[in-house]
Amino acid sequence: MKRLSFLGCLHLLGVLLCSSASARGLGLSDYQALAGDAKNQVLFSHLRGWRSIDEEHLVLEASGNRLYFVTLFGRCINLDFEHTIGVRNQGHTLTAGFDAIVIHNNYTHALPCRIKTIQPIDHKALRAAEKAARAKKR
Repeated sequence: MKRLSFLGCLHLLGVLLCSSASARGLGLSDYQALAGDAKNQVLFSHLRGWRSIDEEHLVLEASGNRLYFVTLFGRCINLDFEHTIGVRNQGHTLTAGFDAIVIHNNYTHALPCRIKTIQPIDHKALRAAEKAARAKKR
């Protein structure tokens, strides 16, 4: 019984951490405008959250409120519908061209989607843009 509860909590956590970017009122062009210069490698020790923008772009939230706009090599099928993802990386870094986002779904055991570019996003600027988008909808 405890195991079922633990698995249920993990699923709920995945659902809570994942959210579509459009639900926040921002689109691809908004995230591209907020993203800084592309980095070959960034410190990345713990995935705290993520949001899909479309099947080729997502935002990863790492520990320490670090946000990264990630572009993948091609489409990552069903990325915008998945509840949980994984990150396949080496050590405490995330490296463009080598590391991957991993989709876990009912159809494939683990579908890796290789990372093309990683761009930091200023946390405060993103929150301000989301707030402005919400105010605009009202």
